[in-house]
Amino acid sequence: EISDCKDIRSAYVLYGPDNVLTKYPVHNRLMNKLGDVSRTTNMNGSCALGLGLVAAGRADALIQPLQSPWDWAAGKVILEEAGGKMIFYEMRKTDANSYGKIIPIQKLEPRHYNPDERTLGFVAANEGLAEEIMKILLELSE
Repeated sequence: EISDCKDIRSAYVLYGPDNVLTKYPVHNRLMNKLGDVSRTTNMNGSCALGLGLVAAGRADALIQPLQSPWDWAAGKVILEEAGGKMIFYEMRKTDANSYGKIIPIQKLEPRHYNPDERTLGFVAANEGLAEEIMKILLELSE
């Protein structure tokens, strides 16, 4: 069952990339901000494992940039069955090597499933926590 953690200050947040790359400047700023305000953060490096940990209530949230559909499709169903929510967003390139602009997605479309154009990321958690993290991510993206 999904965690009922409602406050980012007591949340255990997983960060999906396996390293802090310069191509994720917004996420690096987010990681620094969440590191200051959340209970703890951890770099996971596995989308499927992170979704499983959130769905099982062993972690409170997962922030995952740039994934292919096969990385999250099955985990999305499991997470939602456990009571969780995934908020998807697109990442737009700010230059040839980095992504900076975050654009929320209200509804997934067929183009979001294209593995040749990996621009899709997400926040997974209970509804309130997912929305709180997404709000911070969008503020850092501006």
